[in-house]
Amino acid sequence: MTLLNAEEFYNLLNTSNKIKDRIINFQAIDLKHFKSVIFINCTITGNFKIYNSSISPSLTNIDKSVSFKDCTFNNCNFKNCDSGEITIQNSSFINDFSISSSTILSLEINNCTDINSKFKFSFSKFKNSFLFSNNTFKETGKLFVFSNEFSGRTSFISNTINNLNFSINTFSSFSEFTDNKLNNLCKFESCNFKKLEFAISDISLLNFTFCTFLDTSLFSDLRKKDQSKLEFLRCDFNGSTSFDNSKIGTLDINRCNLEKSASFFNAEFDIIKLFEVKFGGGAYFDEMKINKVIDKSYLKDKSKILEWKTTLRAIKQESQKVENRIDFNNYRNYELAAHYEELSFSKNFKDTSILWATKWSSNFGNWTWALCFTLIIGLAFFSSFYILENSNKTINLHNWPDFIYGYFRFFLITDFKNEYYESGESILKFNCFISLFPFIIGKIAVAFGLYEMIQSFRKFKA
Repeated sequence: MTLLNAEEFYNLLNTSNKIKDRIINFQAIDLKHFKSVIFINCTITGNFKIYNSSISPSLTNIDKSVSFKDCTFNNCNFKNCDSGEITIQNSSFINDFSISSSTILSLEINNCTDINSKFKFSFSKFKNSFLFSNNTFKETGKLFVFSNEFSGRTSFISNTINNLNFSINTFSSFSEFTDNKLNNLCKFESCNFKKLEFAISDISLLNFTFCTFLDTSLFSDLRKKDQSKLEFLRCDFNGSTSFDNSKIGTLDINRCNLEKSASFFNAEFDIIKLFEVKFGGGAYFDEMKINKVIDKSYLKDKSKILEWKTTLRAIKQESQKVENRIDFNNYRNYELAAHYEELSFSKNFKDTSILWATKWSSNFGNWTWALCFTLIIGLAFFSSFYILENSNKTINLHNWPDFIYGYFRFFLITDFKNEYYESGESILKFNCFISLFPFIIGKIAVAFGLYEMIQSFRKFKA
């Protein structure tokens, strides 16, 4: 591979637009007299400027292109460029690579592997398109994108990136981040998105802070990794938002404003946190699963109960607004279970007693539990009543039809007739004064069990 200076470079371009197997040691390319330049298997080092000295470069740059194929960039900085299309393919990078303070119509970087250096795009304008695809970063490789303007379509597709940081960027057209593997921390801070699709990707820790989403935002089909987390802090969603079909460890939406509809259809989370979130256009939680709520493990950590209660209340309220009565009742019961865990008999006896009774009678909305409770509690109290009322008689197992008849009559709450009272003058009509206690308390317990069972059925009614 031989060294190429500027004079030799321009002389070669007079015969061919392809430069092969050379070391580039000059710092600028003037595209004034050339339509395209292709570098193949070349090494580029240091600061590098691509520009057009024409009187109206913004017009003539449309047809100008520079391509790098199978090249090596050694501590290279594309600075103050004013170019049409720049393409980098199948190339390697030694030390850092950056594009700064430049205006580029279209930039395409793809099929670059084993990147272990820092990639930086800063203070630049990408007018027509930006494509970053099929690139692989090693553990030490990092991608920094800050203070840029992306006027055209922006695509980050099928990349593997360990550390990513977007700060103070403006995306004025459609932006897509799809089919990526994002390891470690990936952060977006103070970015403005016109229309965003962030989908079909593996995430570890993805964070959006002080970002604005002007139009539709899709965070769908995100794939779950161990302890994966998606965070939004103080973000504004001006268009509709979707988390449909995503499977994430933790979704944390903190102090955000969602002006239009938000959908969580068929999404699955281990943990979800909603704190001071404003759903202006309604939120739809159909078929959403929260694993720690389903397996009730959310009740085990007392320090997180308040967070869970806040989140469950928000989901309950939004489900009520969109007339989703089934989810409203489900999350109401989850909220009551969380509220019960943070109470104590010594500090709040009344509320704790009511929730205690609700827990044991229906397990906060389980109709089968309520049915079993009613049958068992009725049997327990009626058996005590039956034995006391017939204490002067010998219990005969052949009288079981009489016992069953009385047992079922015991569920008639307003029926106070005592079939076992022996004729005589008595105001109470009971053979044994003590039998009053299982009779009255049993009737109350049965009535409460029936009420809870009916309430559990009501979630299926409009």
